[in-house]
Amino acid sequence: MEPLFFILVTFSSVRMAANGASFDEDITSSSSMVWEEYEFEGSGFGSSFLTPPEELEDPTPVFDNVAVTTSIYSRHATTSTVATFTNTKNFAQEITFSVELDRKSLISSFSIIVDGAIHDSHVVQASQNDGDSHHGDSLPSSIPFSKRPGNVFLVGLLVESGSTVVFNLTYQEILQRFQKTFDHSITLTEQLVSEDLSFDWVVDEPQVIASIEGSWFDSDDAALQPGSKRAHLSYHMSSDDQLKIFGNKPRKVAISYTLRGTQRPSIQTDGSYFIQYFSVDGLSPISKHILFVVDISGSMAGEKIRLTQVALASILRTLKPGDRFNVLTFTNDVYKWRPKFVEASEGNIESCIRFLMLLQAHGGSDIRKALLSSVKAFQEVSSGYRSIFLLSDGKSTVGSTKPSIILRSVSRACEGTIAIFCIGLGDDAETHFLSSLAEDNEGRYLQVDPVELTAVTQLGEFYESRLNPVLYDLHLKYDDRVVSNSSVIRKERLGYIDGEEFIFAGKVSHRSAGDSMNMSVSGYNAEGLVILDKPLPLSRRPSEVSGKTRRSVSDKSGDVILEKIWAILRVEELARRAKLARSASDRISAATELLQLSLDHGFVTPVTSLTEPYSKDKRGSSWFNLTKVELPFGNQGISIPRQLPNPQLSPPVAQRLLAYPGSRVFGDPHFVIDVPGCNLTICFDVQQRQGTILNLISDPSTGLTVTGEITEDAFSNVSGNKPASLFGRIEIRSSRHIINITPSGIILDTIRSLCWTEPFSITIETIDLRLADRDNLTISLANEVTLFIQRHKRVQHPTFFDFALTNGSSLSTKTDGLIGKFHGKASVNPQCEISSHPHRTTLKYDHRNIPVRRRTNKLLPSSFCWHGNAEDFLGGPIERYVTTEPMIAR
Repeated sequence: MEPLFFILVTFSSVRMAANGASFDEDITSSSSMVWEEYEFEGSGFGSSFLTPPEELEDPTPVFDNVAVTTSIYSRHATTSTVATFTNTKNFAQEITFSVELDRKSLISSFSIIVDGAIHDSHVVQASQNDGDSHHGDSLPSSIPFSKRPGNVFLVGLLVESGSTVVFNLTYQEILQRFQKTFDHSITLTEQLVSEDLSFDWVVDEPQVIASIEGSWFDSDDAALQPGSKRAHLSYHMSSDDQLKIFGNKPRKVAISYTLRGTQRPSIQTDGSYFIQYFSVDGLSPISKHILFVVDISGSMAGEKIRLTQVALASILRTLKPGDRFNVLTFTNDVYKWRPKFVEASEGNIESCIRFLMLLQAHGGSDIRKALLSSVKAFQEVSSGYRSIFLLSDGKSTVGSTKPSIILRSVSRACEGTIAIFCIGLGDDAETHFLSSLAEDNEGRYLQVDPVELTAVTQLGEFYESRLNPVLYDLHLKYDDRVVSNSSVIRKERLGYIDGEEFIFAGKVSHRSAGDSMNMSVSGYNAEGLVILDKPLPLSRRPSEVSGKTRRSVSDKSGDVILEKIWAILRVEELARRAKLARSASDRISAATELLQLSLDHGFVTPVTSLTEPYSKDKRGSSWFNLTKVELPFGNQGISIPRQLPNPQLSPPVAQRLLAYPGSRVFGDPHFVIDVPGCNLTICFDVQQRQGTILNLISDPSTGLTVTGEITEDAFSNVSGNKPASLFGRIEIRSSRHIINITPSGIILDTIRSLCWTEPFSITIETIDLRLADRDNLTISLANEVTLFIQRHKRVQHPTFFDFALTNGSSLSTKTDGLIGKFHGKASVNPQCEISSHPHRTTLKYDHRNIPVRRRTNKLLPSSFCWHGNAEDFLGGPIERYVTTEPMIAR
């Protein structure tokens, strides 16, 4: 019998019936309906009817449960987020596991359990491919997680019908004390919806816990035993509770706790490492120099600029006698309210408020220019606490707009002498950029509520608590007989804010030390120089503990917590060094140690990544498909070395060039190219006659050109071979400057000459030049291009130069030249494949098959390249890279 089907449409409903059965669909709004075509077998025609949109797409899958557990021991917090999902549908579902991390958190492990089979991720060097990243044949081919700016860890997974998956993410961080309070927060994104959500904290501190509270209850509800050093808090939420409290926003909860009184300073040690918690009470606030930097660009129009005016007027009235201040506003350009800092007198404050109330938002925003101008304003300040108070939405539209360039150049300019506090205005503020700017420069960040009354209160409390220094220019030193001072983290600080705490950590150089250690701290307060110089008692903690206590102080690898605290602080310091280093040699040194430390302790840092999860049990063939994987904090402006030298070996100066990342040319000349997008190194030789000028890099987008002039070495003519062709001179042209590198000196713009005999470090607008060891020159350009040149001066042989492009991340796709050609392809990701034959094979590069041979360098055996014909790699004759334009300096 043919099925009978009809549709009855009324004003408020759609009635459908089939073979006598009927059902109703309510229509609440015509705009919420869509047409869908359905074909019914045997009907002989197609029927169209209205279907609610919610019937067409499945809602966000809901996890069965999410459990977050945190263990805090001696300020070291380890958090594990475990999320379970069972697919009860009769089709595969895509789910997303995502957690928002604090900027200083370090991921230490991640795994996915699929139907009982464990799939672990492993920490690897970020720049290496599968073959380089993995150790041994037991690891399958997998691609390391991609990194993105921001602070969210995210994994998308397609789950088969009937399967159960469990995600487990663990990360670590060191808690910082502000206003005598320690805070720890957990944020799950709105995508991580669950039927049951639980949070659990265990706090174990060396001192007595005075108070503890959570964001979900009043402090009076917290059960805390008097005199206890340990506290336990837990919280459970159903799906209804989550919807009621958070709605569709991220699920964020937090705890805060304080420790009792001012404890006598002491140092914890396990015989190998030590930790000291440094705080000072009872000191009077000191006067300060503060520059208020106000964004008045077009994006600040409306509520943002009005809030800025009202809130800043309120702050100005809280300035203390002895404080000195000024205001700098910026759009495309900058304007200072007064030429110099002025006293915080009532007349100056009211005059400044009248100036602020006349401000109008307009034009573009050049944040880099504004901050660099702000730093210059402090040149007149010889001593005291120096700070910048930036109010902006963080949107830079003019000049250098790339966050990593702004962060690096501003932090370099501050050089640890100026603190920067950032206020993010509006819901669309660039939070990641502004918080990075503040934390890189000993400041703090605040996101302001858009409601006027709340914003004024927030800003007032932030200013009073964060800009209340009681010491400045702190210097710390330990007893050299007991402590390796070179291992101590951040021994110099710009200032100490009332109520905060510094954590100093280092290595103990003498394991048989007594019961105390000499420590000296010097700084300045309102009365002048203060020196604290006295022995501190050593509080010993055993390096081996067992049972329940062991789990509190050690992670699953068995590492004692004091070493872990030192490692986390050291990672933070090395990452900052690598990002701000002015020379390639300093950057490679910091990155080398950072990589080794990250791999030793299993941390995801700017130079490491995670492999996709895999199962050690080869019998476990549980099916799953990762749809997206992202790690946070990918764009920190740190160049990741491709082939780091062994961190335990320090190659001599003559070998350093071989280990540099990027691309380099040395000797006869031999070109070695680390091909972006391919994760392998190629090499080829180019020989030319005396006086030939070769185009090494040419980028029309940035105006950068690098050329090298060949000089022949007749003394290398052995057994009838051709004379060696070396680079005798190198010329670098930017859009505004010309730098000539000659055997006799470095010539700037044809009028200024610098000698090789005296090391120097100078800056010309956006170009930094640094000469070290009398032969090693580093040139850093503002557009994130770094060049390294090494001079070789030999008896009876001509002086020649080696050249390296150590950072070419900002070169455009139009870049050409014997070196630039390959980096210009970075964003197009050229195809490159190579067979597994260990010594000789064919390389498929850029759609060409090129015969290559593996070549190992004798000076650095761990470094090798795939050597082939130059014209095969270049895709054309060498003559195309010969330029007839002469060099300017002779």
